Amino acid sequence: LSVCGLLAISARGENPPAKVIFEQYMNQAQTFADNYPREKAYLHFDNTSYYVGDTIWFKAYVTLAEKQVFSSISRPLYVELVDQAGHVTDKQIIKLSQGEGSGQFVLPQSMLSGYYEVRAYTRWMLAFSDPQYFSRTLPIYQLSHSDQLERSISTYELSPSMEKRPEETREKLSLRFFPEGGQLVEGVTSQVAFKAESKNEGNLQLSGTLYTKEGQEITSFETLHDGMGAFEYTPSALPAIAKVNFQGKKYEFTLPKALPNGYVLKVDNNAGAISVTVSCNAATPQDTLAVFISHQGRPHAYQLIHCQANEPQQFTVLSRKLPAGVLQISLLNRAGNTLCDRFVFASPRAPLQISPKGLKEIYAPYAPIRCELQLNNAIGEPMPGKLSVSIRDAVRSDYMEYDNNIFTDLLLTSDLKGYIHQPGYYFTESSLRKQKELDILLMVHGWRKYDMTQQIGISPFIPLQLPESQLVLYGQVKSTILKNKLKDIALSVMVKRDAEIITGQTVTDENGHFSIPLEDFEGSMEAVIQTRKVGKERNKDASILIDRHFSPATRAYGYKELHPEWGNIAHWQQEAEKF
Repeated sequence: LSVCGLLAISARGENPPAKVIFEQYMNQAQTFADNYPREKAYLHFDNTSYYVGDTIWFKAYVTLAEKQVFSSISRPLYVELVDQAGHVTDKQIIKLSQGEGSGQFVLPQSMLSGYYEVRAYTRWMLAFSDPQYFSRTLPIYQLSHSDQLERSISTYELSPSMEKRPEETREKLSLRFFPEGGQLVEGVTSQVAFKAESKNEGNLQLSGTLYTKEGQEITSFETLHDGMGAFEYTPSALPAIAKVNFQGKKYEFTLPKALPNGYVLKVDNNAGAISVTVSCNAATPQDTLAVFISHQGRPHAYQLIHCQANEPQQFTVLSRKLPAGVLQISLLNRAGNTLCDRFVFASPRAPLQISPKGLKEIYAPYAPIRCELQLNNAIGEPMPGKLSVSIRDAVRSDYMEYDNNIFTDLLLTSDLKGYIHQPGYYFTESSLRKQKELDILLMVHGWRKYDMTQQIGISPFIPLQLPESQLVLYGQVKSTILKNKLKDIALSVMVKRDAEIITGQTVTDENGHFSIPLEDFEGSMEAVIQTRKVGKERNKDASILIDRHFSPATRAYGYKELHPEWGNIAHWQQEAEKF
């Protein structure tokens, strides 16, 4: 009897098996994705560049990140015009109706020309630890004194104390390395992506050689597209040295140091299947792990892995069973920590096609333009849908081949870090080279340690912002001198709009915060806010802080954003002159 009792106590004290733990993580992540669906924003502009004095017109789309259908979570959309130094020069709050809205920025003739960034986001897009927002850089040219429109931008120097926008690279030559999965492990062969760029030329075509610390040659490497490439490398305890020649000078770069033990993640994405391989060395403690394949924070599959040295574990998933867009492949241990992660792209199975009919090459000034747009599915069947259309003068507009569009934005670039040059290039054809180039792009611009502990319930999730179903004025009340948070302060609000006066009241919470729902309005309104202690007759002197500075941090401009390579319009100029 005593032995049976001891066995029962021992059984109850055992840790749950790995299969049970990872099944719980899968269920927790599904619940998290259901409770906290993410949003994405896209702006469709009427042009690709502008002049001082023009108006930037745009149509706004806000969708759910998972399904690319209109979002009903947020109604206010914040759109900002940010200058080269990173200062917000204009800001609008766009009213969304079932995920759609429209707006414009009037560019005053007193503004400076330059490369301006337009950003769009809802508060809910900033609620997570990796906030996302729409971003596009547009040249705004200065006006010419002649009859001809000249595409020129005046440059100006700012005091370093005024600069806010970070720089992408300050080096004459930069060569950065991105091990597949995020880390190198001694004795385990890994694929290493790299990116070569310089301050004065941007992305570079480059080749070089990899050497051991002792000077023995390991392998050669070269860029494949836009300064990016990849090579295979088996690291030792001492990191390898990459040697390159650039503009007549020799440069050396040290690769990341390899871990003495750990795991390496290898992914092959081709022929409609994603093959995942997990490897480790003999010094790695044995454990049961799991590989999760997620899309927009929701896991769609997971596979248990029990890796041993010289016995890599491999499994394959069909791409058609996974959602389209950027997928995240993460290797987790039982504690819920991400050991390796990697981004891959799954192509849509049946993309829609828009075909215009009835267009002519040349139109006289003010001539009517009639065009029929047909929306078809992959097999040519007509489909219903909503369209937004921009019409530009080919001679007076700037055109970039393989530019951003709603496809590349919602499915690719919105999930990557930094500026992606000509994202449409990666979808011009279905070839092994294009697949390789896209894969390297994801290793370079999708490289980061992704924390899944909040999704799987290991650590608590506290949203950094709350979703807004209507326009709300948020703020906080503090004491005037000591700046202490003042709770239980009654705020009376009076707003005057034309001949109408709107009044209301609210009370601060224990941290002095308050929120005031606002009716829809256009333009600006004056408001008078008075404060008093609840239950007291007299007003109380206090500081009222309005919470309207929640913009995401500015990003660095890519070299090509400040040095765009526009398409050649000589053909259109010749045709216009003939006409």
